[in-house]
Amino acid sequence: MSKSKVPVWLLDVHGVLNADVPAWTGSPSVSYAFTDFEKYAMTWSPLLTESICNLSQQGLVEVRWATTWIPWIEQIERIMNLGPFPVAFNLNPYNVRYAPVAKLDAALRVVEQENRLLIWTDDNVIPDRLKEPEAFLRLEGSLLIVPDSETGLSPVHMEQIESYCK
Repeated sequence: MSKSKVPVWLLDVHGVLNADVPAWTGSPSVSYAFTDFEKYAMTWSPLLTESICNLSQQGLVEVRWATTWIPWIEQIERIMNLGPFPVAFNLNPYNVRYAPVAKLDAALRVVEQENRLLIWTDDNVIPDRLKEPEAFLRLEGSLLIVPDSETGLSPVHMEQIESYCK
């Protein structure tokens, strides 16, 4: 499948990868990530990150970061052994409150300008879709997954993503 035909996956970090109790078997990995302002505990399933890498390496999906962690994304990639993946948008670390708008704009760009299938995993912006109902109607046919922020993406979610990619 050519790159332009594979779905684009907009991937968030907190509540999607970083979860208090990952919904996967085995022991979670734990590390710390730092912004310019704070230190954050990161807990994730190595099985989840391995699964994401496998889909990307097989050419079934093009992963793009869509997270407030964009200014520090290389750190996330290093500690979680993910990527490197491109970012869906640029984000000023002093204006991360604009991330929800940037995420929705990135999703619309994938669907409307790139004419690509979209996978979007986010525990905050997608649930707020009632604030922008017309914009979310334009994403019809996309795979929008809202994981439980305590458990993050689950094996069932990954099965849905893999099925959507094939």
